[in-house]
Amino acid sequence: MSDQEYYKDFSNKIIKERKKNLENDESKVLYFTLAGSHSFNLNVETSDRDYFGVYCSDIDDILVGDIKQPIIDSHEPDDYILFEVERFCELLYKGNPKLIEPMFTSRFCYRSPIWEQLILNRKELISQSVIQHYLSYSKSQMGDASKLIFKKNGSTSTTTTQEEEEEDKKKLLLSMINSNHSYSKKLYHTYRLLLDTRRMLELGEPIVYLQGEEREKIMKIRMGEEDLTKTLTEIQQLFNQCYQQFQEVKEKNLIQENLNIKVLNNWLIQVRKQSYLQKEASSGISTVKYTDADFEINDIKSYNLLKVYNHFQSLLTKHKLENARILMIKRSGSVSHNLKHENEDSTDENGIEKKEDWIGVYVAPTESIFSLYPPPRRIDSATLLCTSSKIEEPEDNTNQRDTYLSGIQLFELGYFIQLLSSGNHRVVECFYDKNSASDVVETNIWKDIKKLETDSNFLSVNLIHHCWGVSKGLVERLQRSPSFSPSTPLSPNTTNVIPLSEKRKSLYHAQRLINRAEEILDKKNFTVYLDEDDDLTERNLLLRIKNSSDFTSEQLVQLTTNCLNQVKSVNEKIQKLSNISSADKKLNELSIKQSLKTILIKIRKSMIKIIV
Repeated sequence: MSDQEYYKDFSNKIIKERKKNLENDESKVLYFTLAGSHSFNLNVETSDRDYFGVYCSDIDDILVGDIKQPIIDSHEPDDYILFEVERFCELLYKGNPKLIEPMFTSRFCYRSPIWEQLILNRKELISQSVIQHYLSYSKSQMGDASKLIFKKNGSTSTTTTQEEEEEDKKKLLLSMINSNHSYSKKLYHTYRLLLDTRRMLELGEPIVYLQGEEREKIMKIRMGEEDLTKTLTEIQQLFNQCYQQFQEVKEKNLIQENLNIKVLNNWLIQVRKQSYLQKEASSGISTVKYTDADFEINDIKSYNLLKVYNHFQSLLTKHKLENARILMIKRSGSVSHNLKHENEDSTDENGIEKKEDWIGVYVAPTESIFSLYPPPRRIDSATLLCTSSKIEEPEDNTNQRDTYLSGIQLFELGYFIQLLSSGNHRVVECFYDKNSASDVVETNIWKDIKKLETDSNFLSVNLIHHCWGVSKGLVERLQRSPSFSPSTPLSPNTTNVIPLSEKRKSLYHAQRLINRAEEILDKKNFTVYLDEDDDLTERNLLLRIKNSSDFTSEQLVQLTTNCLNQVKSVNEKIQKLSNISSADKKLNELSIKQSLKTILIKIRKSMIKIIV
């Protein structure tokens, strides 16, 4: 069996074993190699065997944004680490030496054809950032080695016979050779890294498998056969030389500042497309996809809808998402709740025109889902055009900032599902609003998504917790306000005073949401549109808080207290459900995501553009 076959077989066994509980998983190894001292040709008889690899997750997991194991590692019985290809790209971009070195070795490894394509451009992966990492790591190793040497030399000696001393030396040498914490190991690694640093500064490439004089020199350092003082001096001089040369390289810009991320990005997209094609071929059955007609939006019923549709299209164009498709647009906010009074002002107290509330869902081109440049999760007029990759500028993974959004908002489908599963009330309302037919436009695909609500039931414990939690936060903020109680005079230096209009707005949202939480608990129902007859009492209270011209601070205090008491009552009901743990809420979230997984995969695959 050749090295190529051996390492391919070995790595595939690892992947299958680690993912054996995942049904129909088709993760593929892209690269696998012997690592550590064996790969450098610096091993000794007792050296451990380390392995390094890169693999591609099953394409279905990528399409739903669920990379289950970005890192697969183990230390027994074999010491190995495999990075999911996206995580590998991230670390490679940052210049980690352990990720750079595999790009420059062809021994003791399996290299897939798609990996060979990346190797063709490996010179473009060397950058100032990489060299900076090599220098920083070398400096760190030098410091660690110096501490260990000082500790050794400062240790207390005891009287021993010559034979005992010789035996102790042998044991110490053996320990030094193999220990990750010995100064000799840190010194030889430092020397090796600095030699590669110098090569890169001279526009060359790292040499992984060492031979000849370089290998002999480093092995002597490893075995403790070189004079320690001389070795330390030589390493320090080499470091100083590299550091000085690096300053000149930066000043003259002889080497690119960062690696060419477009090379990585284009390669990653090809990896994902190949993974898709391989899974389609292995199943023997082509995925049933949506047609262009299923993505079409027809019959826009009102001028307002047309304006919003055109606005969303212009936002997609601005963000270079011309191939994205809008799946749904609907009115949201007070109009969809039937809580906009017929005499309500169209401007606020400052004379500024109030924004209409609309929500839309779009699906991004699948290539952008594969990419290091992901599509915006949410877009509105204020969203800045992002030109950075998620490696350069990590994505904000919190959903909290999207709890209080208003205005015209467009959500990417994957993020919309994430918000739905976590119980975001504005997203859930899209499935339970039965009275806004004239203010909705949707594709056949969206109609299919809506049908899933019957089986999935989006009125989850997460939605209850979300509505209760947001309401609680709003009323507690009101009570903490310096101007909450009208009977308490304000100090002249009081800051952060909330205007009465803002307090009313907060109480309005808090009251409506705690009503929804209680309604789900008591009636297993979720009312979006408050009817003038069926929901008269609640509707009148909310309109009074929102619009009454004679609303006073005293009334605010009383109604806020009432709302807080209701929040406490709902909390008691939640506790009686059974002790809902964070694990239960996570399970509920996963259940909703799972119910939408199949249709999301189908939509993503329908958007893939592959030129064969």
